[in-house]
Amino acid sequence: MMMKTIDDNPYIDEEVKKVISQFDTLYTEKDTAGIKNNIKITKELASNVASIVSQIHIYYSIATALGDILHLEPYNYSEEVLIDQLYNFRMAIDCAESRTFSTKERPYVAGCLIQLFTNYANALSSMGRTIEAIRYYKRALSIHTDFGMAEGNLGIEYIHYADLDFDKGHSQIFHYVGYKYLKSALKHKRTIVESEAIAYFQQKIDIFASEYVQDFLEKDLNLGKYSLGRKKEADYRTWVMNHGLFLNTMNDLPFTDNFMAADVLHLPSMIMKTANGLNYKHHGLFNQIKQEYITARYLIFESQQGGTKAHFADKHTDIMDTLDYTIYSIRIEKMKLAFRALYSLYDKIAYFINDYFELGIPLNNVTYRKIWCKSAKEMLMVKQNLLIYGLFWISKEFFDKDDGIQVSTKPKAKRIYEIRQALEHKYLKITDYDMRTSKNDSLAFYVTYQEFEKELFDLVHLVRESIIYLSLAVHLNELQKRAGSPDETYVNMPLFKVEDEWKM
Repeated sequence: MMMKTIDDNPYIDEEVKKVISQFDTLYTEKDTAGIKNNIKITKELASNVASIVSQIHIYYSIATALGDILHLEPYNYSEEVLIDQLYNFRMAIDCAESRTFSTKERPYVAGCLIQLFTNYANALSSMGRTIEAIRYYKRALSIHTDFGMAEGNLGIEYIHYADLDFDKGHSQIFHYVGYKYLKSALKHKRTIVESEAIAYFQQKIDIFASEYVQDFLEKDLNLGKYSLGRKKEADYRTWVMNHGLFLNTMNDLPFTDNFMAADVLHLPSMIMKTANGLNYKHHGLFNQIKQEYITARYLIFESQQGGTKAHFADKHTDIMDTLDYTIYSIRIEKMKLAFRALYSLYDKIAYFINDYFELGIPLNNVTYRKIWCKSAKEMLMVKQNLLIYGLFWISKEFFDKDDGIQVSTKPKAKRIYEIRQALEHKYLKITDYDMRTSKNDSLAFYVTYQEFEKELFDLVHLVRESIIYLSLAVHLNELQKRAGSPDETYVNMPLFKVEDEWKM
């Protein structure tokens, strides 16, 4: 795909081109005050621009400029600037996803999107959100398969993932894939605009011992063959695998294979006081979190299998037509149940974090937002655990009315909050068409099927990411415990599996 530059892009307003190009000049001059002032001008311009292509470039440029400020003034670290940066990245992405571009427009949009996805992934990576960073590097490469910056950064992210995963077999596969991406990036140097990046990618390749390279990394990867079961089970497992929804770090690889079609994620063995015998309370709570996620995921799968015929349970139910295109079906209610179940898992994750990390928040007050209150956050951050950092930044995806102001990194956070409130406490209508401006039911909260489905899939990915980080955060914390008391002798905590035939 031939990508175009901003200068020859007929879909960007001239005023927008001018203000965007000013950012490059100001960064070259290291003029942070000028960058901040230009951000204000650009934000004001965003609300007056009708062109979607212009809006994408505006929000992307603001996010990049905020990153430039952090780069020029690292001593002035600001959580607010990071939130603003992520928010504007997401605004650009939301604009890009709001419409389908014509054949003529696509070459002019592609160049911006590949950089948008790559730089957004870079920001996510720096905040401990490895899984979401990988997802956006993949999106960049889906536009331009030989974009060296995305390839190299994705390779580094997989090698980093290998260090986080406590399954050594998984780690080796991450090494293999990361090494391949780094090698491929160096073949595409013409798309790597930063010379320092080329040296850095080579440096990462050189960390591997020559024997490991020759005996494993340069060999063909043989993963074996595994059965997915009979057709109905195989269809389900294939669907989960293709959507990247298994609780299995391997499902974040850039390909799908039967070996990853299992929810193998669990908690590691833990150090604990055994005066009163072994205590599996954290494993029990993690089991419940995992089971509720799997159940919600299956409800989503079933909701996608509706076909063109009504379900037999929806026949002869005498539902009245309210003349607002509301969709009534078992399938829709499964989606609603899945959304509610997934959202509620965050309080269980908070419950786990509060007890395991001994935050001391009264049990009746534990919520996912409250575990990041100032005192609890300080207790968590002092542990120098990158996975905890990732969980913190996930908390910034949500809107909380108690915050008083919008501090979320997600532009649609408030609307998602309102959808959840309607599901839990009020009345949600899912419709074929957008009825927000012409709704005739003052009791209902309206959302289109397309919007609800998108937010449901975003949520299930976010919950999966959180559960994996929780497991890996515990693993890293257990390693730190052992490193802090190297002369101690620890009792090995035995772990047992619940056999499949016992799951009645």
